[in-house]
This record gives sequence, C-alpha cells and structure tokens, in this order.
Amino acid sequence: MYKCIIFDLDDTLCDYSSAKRKALDKALSSFIELGIDQNCLRDLYLELEPKLFKLFTSKKIDREKYRVNRFFFPVLSLCPQGLSCDKVLKYAETANINYQDYANTKVEMFEDAVIYLAYLQKRSIDYVILTNGPSDGQKRKVKHLKVIPEKKVFVSEDIVYAKPDAKAFEYVLQKLPFCKKECLFVGNSIEEDIKGANKTGIDCVLIDREGKQSFQGKTIRLLTELIK
Repeated sequence: MYKCIIFDLDDTLCDYSSAKRKALDKALSSFIELGIDQNCLRDLYLELEPKLFKLFTSKKIDREKYRVNRFFFPVLSLCPQGLSCDKVLKYAETANINYQDYANTKVEMFEDAVIYLAYLQKRSIDYVILTNGPSDGQKRKVKHLKVIPEKKVFVSEDIVYAKPDAKAFEYVLQKLPFCKKECLFVGNSIEEDIKGANKTGIDCVLIDREGKQSFQGKTIRLLTELIK
C-alpha cells in the first residue's frame, strides 16, 4: 500500500477547465466597448496562452509578462487604429485581474476528489500537491478549495523546477518522509505528469476524466477507482 499520494492540482483534483472558460468570458468582456470580435479575440488568446505559460514555467518570462501579455498581444492585433499601446496595456491588466479573481476563487473540487481525499485521511495516508503555475495564483486556489494545508503544496515557481522536469518530482520526494516506492503520483497530463513521474521512477496513474487520451499505463476516470 502506498503511504503518500502526490497529486497534480488542476483538472485532477479541481475542475479548473470549467473555471477557466468562465473566467475567460469575464475577462474578454473588458474589451466589448472596443468593438473587438469576441470570437477572434478568444481564438488568439487560446493560441497564445499555452505558449506563454510554457515560457513562464521554463523561467524565460516572469509571471506578470505571462499574465498580461496573454491578453495584451491578442487585443493589440485586433484593436481599433489610434488606440495607444499604453491604453491597450491598461485594458489587458484589467482583464487579467478579472480573470484571476474568477479562475482562482470560483473553481470547485470534483466530487470524486472530495470522496477520495476523505478516504485517504481515514486511512492515514498522506497526500501532497505538485503543480505548475504562478505561486500566488495556485496558493490562492488551494486556499479557496480548503483541501490541503499550504505547506503541503509544491508550486513550480517556488521550487524552481516545473513538471515534467524530473527535478520537480525529486524535490518533492526529498521533502517527504517516504521512499520513492511508497509514493504514487496521480495527474491528468501525459506530457507533464506521467512522463515526469516515469523519469523519476515514481509509480503513476493517469486520470483521464473524459476518456480521450491514449495511454498504455494505468488509467482511471474517477479518483474513487483507486479506493481498495
């Protein structure tokens, strides 16, 4: 039996995808008065944001550039002529604040995650979180969810390393009073979670809630499938 479960956070324990969609709607509404086509703006944002996030997790840009530029550049390319860059920047900063306020405080736990965490507590099995992202946003999210003490949350910005870098997993292992074989990693991303865990030699499980990923290893749709 495993003595500690290491979880990814977003879309593993909490439904961040739904929160992000609603947060983006709220953020993009900041630009309606500019007459910008919302669908075009959304498409540009969704194309750019993952690229900027990767630059952020690899330490090539800081968190503010990641957050603001994901709105700034799409709006700049679509805004009416004559609107200054400074004005666009102000709009982007407002959109980012609206986005963060919603995404990090309106996100909800998956029901099966609540049940599984209660099971782990009852069985005295420890658990921690290893997540990529800006430290302040992820910790704000965890505080809202009320599922785990902040001291048990490891965020890439804080620990310097980001998944799938094996050093991120090794960092967490060094902080735990358990050996590698006593830990199980559970995450929803093959690229970030599963490949990183495999590099480190940690047993891992892919949670594929929609059943759309192709993976030859252990796969579940709900965390409660891990209850024995």
